[in-house]
Amino acid sequence: MWIDQITEFKVGQIASAIKTVSMTDEPLDLYMPGYPVMPCSLILEGLAQTGGMLVNQLTEFQQQLVLAKVSKVNFYRSAIPGDTMEYSLEITDPAPDSYMVRGKSEIDGQAHADCELVYVNVQNQLDLVELMSPQALLWMLRLYGLYDVGRHVDGAPLLPPQRMVDAENKYYSDQLLSVPNLMPPCH
Repeated sequence: MWIDQITEFKVGQIASAIKTVSMTDEPLDLYMPGYPVMPCSLILEGLAQTGGMLVNQLTEFQQQLVLAKVSKVNFYRSAIPGDTMEYSLEITDPAPDSYMVRGKSEIDGQAHADCELVYVNVQNQLDLVELMSPQALLWMLRLYGLYDVGRHVDGAPLLPPQRMVDAENKYYSDQLLSVPNLMPPCH
């Protein structure tokens, strides 16, 4: 993932995230040797990942909504080690099987990038395999703080979908059952 943390999330409206550029980010060594700068493609990827969480949450991650088009993207400055990019994305045009999302990135309150992205539902068009198990997806969403900051329009906290929680519980119970008991019996 090319974000560090979700900082704001309102269901169906807005998602915000941050990414701090670090000298330890592997692409910085290879992109422009001698001039460490975050590649524009990875900045766009961070924006797209944040927007992807926003649109996929609308269906509780049950549909296969994928980035289909980058309608527009502009970059206004470089992101270098020490910069924190603040991503903000909003759904501007929801349709039954697609979503238009507008995004921007700022560094220290100044415009860094902006974009327009289109996500489409490919579930009925392609026979896709499961890209990520529900428990792994839930773990990732928790890691990025989605359920720490996520809110519904009415202000109620965003909770993980029950099917993901059930998959997580099953995974952990299966793991416990598969671990041999190495402790000697107590007498």
